[in-house]
Amino acid sequence: MPADTPLKKLRIARGLSQTEVAKAVGIDQGGLSKIEGGTHLPRRETAEALVKYFGSALTEMHLFYPSRYEDYEVSKR
Repeated sequence: MPADTPLKKLRIARGLSQTEVAKAVGIDQGGLSKIEGGTHLPRRETAEALVKYFGSALTEMHLFYPSRYEDYEVSKR
């Protein structure tokens, strides 16, 4: 089983559901699940919305290259 992506770690640390985050960035829960699982890359607009939603704790690099950040530490801020 692959390690959790930075996006998933951050969402869980902030106590958010996939549905909450997906709705906030304009995608469905299934789409967010695929991005979190590393099986799909987000569209540019979705990546920008996720980065804006989570602030400086998440970058587009985390979304497009999640395997490079397996040791990503999450701040609950």
